[in-house]
Amino acid sequence: LWSGQYQGHREYSVSFWSMKTDPTTGGFLAVDRWGNRVIRLSPRGDIQAIWEGFSSPMDVDVDELGTIYVADTGSHQIVVLAPDGAVLD
Repeated sequence: LWSGQYQGHREYSVSFWSMKTDPTTGGFLAVDRWGNRVIRLSPRGDIQAIWEGFSSPMDVDVDELGTIYVADTGSHQIVVLAPDGAVLD
């Protein structure tokens, strides 16, 4: 369970389903399956980004270039994101 603020104004409490180390930042990528989102955390655990709109994401991975792969089980696909979170085809 993680609890903290994002952008200084909202309180978040999240149970992470899966978490991976991001080799490009030293931080972490985490799946909040019940919240249908992926969260980027700094090495200290501060939220840096939240990507929403998934459908029961199960797992996340990131390669050495920072490309993010989300196993989105509800949509039966692997969603590929650029390091900034933009969806790639």
